[in-house]
Amino acid sequence: LLESLARKYGPEESAILAFRDRAERELEELTSPEGSEEGLEARLGELSAEFSERAGGLSRERRRGGRALEKAVREQLDKQAIQDQLANYCRACDRLDKELGYGVFHEDSTADYGADVYQGSGRGFIDSVCAAHLHCVNHSHQVCNSVITLAGDKAGVFDYYVLSLG
Repeated sequence: LLESLARKYGPEESAILAFRDRAERELEELTSPEGSEEGLEARLGELSAEFSERAGGLSRERRRGGRALEKAVREQLDKQAIQDQLANYCRACDRLDKELGYGVFHEDSTADYGADVYQGSGRGFIDSVCAAHLHCVNHSHQVCNSVITLAGDKAGVFDYYVLSLG
């Protein structure tokens, strides 16, 4: 019984292993010729309950820690996906690749670069950039110092763009 509980709740936990060793020693004493069968059954029940309580607590902690780790990984993956889109934005502008640029913006997105530069749809901005850069021999867009914040299913980005046209 104790071995099956250890397998179920994770024998790698040192607290459970230490408890298991102590329980085995006690059970060996109770199964000696001097021990009584009633005492053995009672103590086995007590040890089983104590083990379940300990293992359940560790299991809850493991689940809680697992959820925290899963959330942290999800946040890093989300931030990396945003960073990838920022790189795609620069690449689309450098190569005048409208399709790649359209993929950066949702269909219903808006872009606001100020009244003097551009205000309108995100995809319209890509059209505007590609038209404006047609006369350039070379251009290079870079993004730097990105700070990405996540709040549930919403994200915010603050970063700098460096543009070189020639």
